[in-house]
Amino acid sequence: MLVKEWMSKNVITTETDESVKTAEKMLLAYNIHSLPVLHQGSLTGIVTGGDIKRAIISASNTFSINRFLKSTSSLLVSEVMTKNVKTVSLLNTISETINIFLKHRILGVPVVDEKGEMVGIITKTDIFNALTSLTSMDKKGIDIGFQVEDRPGSIKEITDIIRLHDGRIASILASYERASIGHRNVYIRVYNIDRSNLIQIRSKILKKTKLHYIIDPFGQTRELF
Repeated sequence: MLVKEWMSKNVITTETDESVKTAEKMLLAYNIHSLPVLHQGSLTGIVTGGDIKRAIISASNTFSINRFLKSTSSLLVSEVMTKNVKTVSLLNTISETINIFLKHRILGVPVVDEKGEMVGIITKTDIFNALTSLTSMDKKGIDIGFQVEDRPGSIKEITDIIRLHDGRIASILASYERASIGHRNVYIRVYNIDRSNLIQIRSKILKKTKLHYIIDPFGQTRELF
């Protein structure tokens, strides 16, 4: 999944010579975490609510109350923004973007084209939407987690059981994290299953491998193994 498919194209921005007070009001008004900062149309920084709070706290510790009020009222975005802006390209993947978010502890990054010009922004909300689509969480399905041997065909053996009962596979995710040596953890979301067949499905899967859980969030049942 590419960033360009999930980014927000209508970006709310500010200018380097804008006041911090105005930038803060914009963050609140649009319920956003950050504002890309432009100078003569080019991306030159980014300002967040955290940047503004840190600047205000710093000023309050330095000045008397009168000087503090005067200094904060005239404070410009260029004085508090982060200049070393992290960006992603249109061809970056959602996975790569998540790694950037985690590494730098940020909640959004501007998206730039091959010329380095900003064409959008991708935020944690966009990431959540992408992951929801990827895992088909918006479908009324059943979540099944299990462990399989790390060999060709091991996942198919389980999905064949699902399909035998007319189940449709909405998504499949596999990971080696927290799996036994020589195994993989697999998480699938299935739908179109008659709930009365779950006992048979569970029994057949258990004969093949180790189950972690079967959760039916809409039927409000969950089995942990």
